[in-house]
Amino acid sequence: MADIYCCYEMLRQNEREGVDYEVVTVTENRDPSVVVMAPHRGDIEPHTSLLAEEIETDEFSFYEFREK
Repeated sequence: MADIYCCYEMLRQNEREGVDYEVVTVTENRDPSVVVMAPHRGDIEPHTSLLAEEIETDEFSFYEFREK
């Protein structure tokens, strides 16, 4: 999916969540004022997810976009 779509809305119209990609969020019982994000996991920005996973704790909210 790298460099195919100009925005998330176009991606949503052409790909299937749960099949082509997934969005992982963890917010329950976590500080909403701090979010650790990996918006482009995979080939788009390599190693972004590794950095986010290293920073993430049970204290902060978490968001990750994953290509399947």
